Amino acid sequence: QGLDTRVMSGKKKKKSFLDDLSQEISSKNEDSGINDSPSLLSTSGGNQESQSINLPSNRFTNLLASAGAPLVSIPYRVDDIQQVKRFLSKTLSSDGSVLDEFQEGLGRHLEDVDNLKQSLSATIATDLTNHQDSLIRILLSIDCLQPFLMNHLLEKIPVHQDDVQDVLGNNIPKMILNQLRWLDNVVDGGTLATNLVQMMPVCSVGIQREIITSLPDIVDDQSHEVIVETLEALMNENKDLTIQILDALSNLSLNADLKNQFRDTVLKGFESFHLNALPVAIRFVLQSITSGEASKVISELRSNINVNTLRIQGLTREEKDEKRDIETLVLETINAGLRFNKDIMQAFLKIITAIDKADQHKEIDIWVLLVIYSLGNKKPVELLFRKKITHAQFTEALIKSAINSHAGALNQYFRSILSLAEMMLRSPEPVVRSFGGIVYSTIFFEFSENYHRQEVLGGLVTHIGSGSNAEVETAIDTLLFLVKEKPMGVVPFTVFIKGILDYIFQLEDSQIRKAFQIFSALAFVDEMTSGVGDELSILIRKQLSHSSIQNKRIGIIGAVATIKRMGAPIGDEHIEARNRDIQAQMDLVLQHCKNSKTCLCFYYDELSAVISATGLHRDLLTSIKDYLELNWTNIYVDTNTSSESDCLWFDLNESDERVAIKIYPMLAPEANPSRDELLCLPAGLRLLLATTWRGEQSLSEYTVLLTSPLDMFDRGDLQANHDDSEKDAFCLSFFYALNWFRELFNAFSRISNFEPQVTKHLLTRLENMLEVEKQMDEILVKFPTFIPPTTSHKQIQLKFPVKEAKKKKAKDKDDQNEEEEKRTSLEDWMPYMSVLRPHLRELDPAALTILATCISIEESQESERQDRPEIIEFPIPTLRYLVQDLLFKLKIILAPKKRVVFLPTVQKNQNQNLQILNNQTPTEILQSLQPVFAALPVHLERICSKIAELGDEAGESDTDCHLVPCMLMIFNCFETFFSWEEFGADHPENHKLLRETLHKITRVSNRKELLPLSQLRHDTFTYFKSFVKSPPDILSGVQYIHLLTSIFGKEDHVIPQSIKVELSEISGRFLKKHWTPKAEHVSHLLKDYINFSVKPIDVVEELVTKVLADFVDEEKEKDENEFFTLTTSTFPAYFKITLDQLNEIFSKLVAKDKDAVIASGAPAHLIKVQRIIDTFSSLLKLVLGSHETQTIVTTILKEGKIFVEKFFQLMPLLNAIFTDYNASCRDILKSLRECTRKLQYTCQQAKHHRHATLASVVPAVKKTLETLIYKVKMVAEANQCLQLIETEIMQNQNLEGVVMASQFPEENKTNKRKGKKKERTRTTRTRGRRASC
Repeated sequence: QGLDTRVMSGKKKKKSFLDDLSQEISSKNEDSGINDSPSLLSTSGGNQESQSINLPSNRFTNLLASAGAPLVSIPYRVDDIQQVKRFLSKTLSSDGSVLDEFQEGLGRHLEDVDNLKQSLSATIATDLTNHQDSLIRILLSIDCLQPFLMNHLLEKIPVHQDDVQDVLGNNIPKMILNQLRWLDNVVDGGTLATNLVQMMPVCSVGIQREIITSLPDIVDDQSHEVIVETLEALMNENKDLTIQILDALSNLSLNADLKNQFRDTVLKGFESFHLNALPVAIRFVLQSITSGEASKVISELRSNINVNTLRIQGLTREEKDEKRDIETLVLETINAGLRFNKDIMQAFLKIITAIDKADQHKEIDIWVLLVIYSLGNKKPVELLFRKKITHAQFTEALIKSAINSHAGALNQYFRSILSLAEMMLRSPEPVVRSFGGIVYSTIFFEFSENYHRQEVLGGLVTHIGSGSNAEVETAIDTLLFLVKEKPMGVVPFTVFIKGILDYIFQLEDSQIRKAFQIFSALAFVDEMTSGVGDELSILIRKQLSHSSIQNKRIGIIGAVATIKRMGAPIGDEHIEARNRDIQAQMDLVLQHCKNSKTCLCFYYDELSAVISATGLHRDLLTSIKDYLELNWTNIYVDTNTSSESDCLWFDLNESDERVAIKIYPMLAPEANPSRDELLCLPAGLRLLLATTWRGEQSLSEYTVLLTSPLDMFDRGDLQANHDDSEKDAFCLSFFYALNWFRELFNAFSRISNFEPQVTKHLLTRLENMLEVEKQMDEILVKFPTFIPPTTSHKQIQLKFPVKEAKKKKAKDKDDQNEEEEKRTSLEDWMPYMSVLRPHLRELDPAALTILATCISIEESQESERQDRPEIIEFPIPTLRYLVQDLLFKLKIILAPKKRVVFLPTVQKNQNQNLQILNNQTPTEILQSLQPVFAALPVHLERICSKIAELGDEAGESDTDCHLVPCMLMIFNCFETFFSWEEFGADHPENHKLLRETLHKITRVSNRKELLPLSQLRHDTFTYFKSFVKSPPDILSGVQYIHLLTSIFGKEDHVIPQSIKVELSEISGRFLKKHWTPKAEHVSHLLKDYINFSVKPIDVVEELVTKVLADFVDEEKEKDENEFFTLTTSTFPAYFKITLDQLNEIFSKLVAKDKDAVIASGAPAHLIKVQRIIDTFSSLLKLVLGSHETQTIVTTILKEGKIFVEKFFQLMPLLNAIFTDYNASCRDILKSLRECTRKLQYTCQQAKHHRHATLASVVPAVKKTLETLIYKVKMVAEANQCLQLIETEIMQNQNLEGVVMASQFPEENKTNKRKGKKKERTRTTRTRGRRASC
């Protein structure tokens, strides 16, 4: 009411105050022009007019003189201010007429501009040393005079609003406002506030700014609320006053309601504010936040701040500087708010953490996290970054948008950004490491100062020397990217990059290649000034001339890197000079490697990779080809071979030419050869054919090499007894023969699609490879100490499965299971060669397209898949060999990125021999394999039809034994392809590749356009579902289910519900087949059967009450619909998966929000809980007493503990609805009591097993059960029904299961030492007591 009274009184006075202002302004205008009277400030006649108008009354001057303030000098002199105040206050307050005369004289005195300025200026004392308060300030301290003087001064402000400022920037309005500030006492604060508010509309914008800025210093605290409404209206009308209004409001004392009201207005107007007002608005909002409303206000503030409006791209220099200053002020404002209010910091962290979608994050989130990180709260920010990046919620686009074009504002946070990048790059998570590389490159491009770039490059070099393989890989990739994208920006810091040379011996070959790519790029980007070229040349010569193979390999990699760089396309005028330099470099390598076949082979392979990838000038290719034809051909090709020799193997020559490849003659013990004598045979062939193909010449002239036989030994020699040197020679011959065939396959597969005869020879060579591998596998059994030669400086130690095979044979007791394993195993086919095969020369992924080689295209209108070409019918062993290699490559290139958990320095890349694979990206490889994926379904159809024809006889012959493993591997190939994590929703750039491949698999003749991805997935699922009857055993059934599941991605939640139902039906059908089951396979099928069903609880209930119950009941007859995979050996697996899935169902149920459950209907929820608890109790009842094996008991204890802990999450809901649904809640607790009793019994029975695992589980289970009792009692006590809960003492048993005597004394037993015995037994009772709910 008081506030309303003051506001009303202000409104009543508004008219008179404005009238006075209007009269004052009009009178000034009349004096200045209308009556042609001289101005008050004019020089002629102005002084006389001024003296006549401003002649003070005697009472005014006499009182001031009597008080000690005579107006006789300029500036005015006042000796004792306090004496003047006391005298005037006493005199004026005692007589009203004197006060009126004094006010009249004061008013006339202030009419003169000069007098007004002097009165507003500081007075001086007699000693002329100190400046004191002005005359106006002294008079304002007199209470009876203050209202009149304030009103008179305020009237002067609009009159003099156009006055020119003096040298100090002051004018009369500013001087008046300064006098009104910080008064010791304000007599009528409400009137003052009202007058100030009424005066502002008639003032100019500049004076309004001054008034608004002065308001907190002028108006007393009781009157602050009066001006809020006016300020709000002014801010809505004129956005130019926003900064001053918000600044003033920040210093006003407002009640909570007014503050919240104005804060809401500010939040809603963020988008319309000028950029200059943004920092002030943020500061006002942050300062007005209380702890209770922090989250809500911060959420609104965050949604209204748009960092993109501060971008400086495309602006003028002045605009850029202005926006850069605004960005800096915004960050400083946020910094201050977070530093002094921890609630705001926690609210920001909470809100950012709660966001679970990438598109909902904004650039301001990154800025706020950087501010929090800089304030010392590093741990929560680092954890939040890891979580967000791992879940793809912080994206590359977001981090670039937050940093790009904001370098000026983020300059003070550079160290924080760099520290976060270092943390990310050291993370064990692959996606976080990649994100760290993105941050490094982003800040390098954005921060252009030398200091910043030096820190970035120095940090990357430090990471390269860390010794952690994953960290080194990411860091060196990032550095190579920077060199390629901005070489001139890296050149000034080559002295730091040279630090990589200190760690060069710790790097792997692929990393060394990248390091030399960096050095060669820097060497040739600025040859005149960088000086890197000379140092690189010296380093290469030094390494090549070293006697160590490791050093020579480093020199070869460096030399080939410089050859690749110099061979890049340039102007024609430099070709000859560059060619000479390249030729000199190649001659240098050959000179230092000619005596080492290992190094020469490595050089051939490195040079072949460069030529195949980028090529060289035609003259250089011709020079390399001539060298190989002169040297390589004379060493390894025999042109004078007799066709009647028994030592020629695999002769496909139909002409009279007798050309053979020398292998065994160069390895025979009598020749005393070196073991690496033939390393250059396949490497030279690869280089020769690569130069021919890159030189755009036909490979037809070398087809003689494809058909030429191998000069080996007599086949009969393998049956004789030989010493170790002869066995080693045989193994080496087979090893080099396999490498020769593999390189032939790689080279001539390029032209197999165009020359059917070449395709025929390649298929024959594949069969020859299989024959050689089979013979080598047999000889390795007799010579398991064989060590294959390699181009590496480290010797390979093979671990052949000698001991493992014996153990396996000793442990196999079931003949049927052994036959099943032989029929379906993927590793038992040539087990010794499976160990050696990774050390052979790799097959080019492009060579596997022979699987799609077609010999005719049959157009058939009746065929559903009309445009699918007829594929060559490969022999099944050959098909298995190629599919196995395809699967091996897919597992490597599409393997999920693993987390580095421990000892990163020990983890090395296992794919060192896969240079062709490592030189291509996964996307490039999959693109080249599209024809293979299109052909695999045809091969799969043929295999499945043969399996169906053979039935149970499949696998009995030498050829048919490959059918099932080949089918399994094709299933696995498709599953690996579909499950690639880069096909996820967060990688849309790969969706086109996936759609094209699915289109090829599901293609029909009249469909050429690409369908949506979801439709293609459904079509693919429908196609593969047609093979549902093909799996002949449980292993292939499990792999088939995995294939169907992977079509829709890795996550279960992306699989449509209709597809889940079909998957559940197929899994249930497989569980009922007459297959020889294994526990691990049954577990997979049973989990899918339950998890993919429409109502998992119904399936679990059926399994418990019917399937498992019938199995336990031995007297019950078997049913046709029985699960035949449920046997004595698989019963523990059935029990464990059923109990585990029941816990999963219960977990999803109790995770629902309490309020949501109450709103949607608590009774239905309680019924579901009751069903789950009853099912859990029935499941325990099935096994307790009849199947109490150690495995079963362990499962009960572990899963039972989880079940009870999940029930803890239900307690808040029970507490909230216990009164309304008392009967249902009591039934639930009663059912739970039966479960806890069974768990207590199981804990007691666990003593009989005396096993360490059980001993470690039992205490935790008992503690959980005791916690349950207390929680149930708390619910009962909260609902005033504690009498419903009883506890009883459980009987204790010894290790033999015998009930022990009670430890409690009889109550009726009398004893003289009764008191002491009670005290002693009380302690015993505490130890031996076991309570049950």
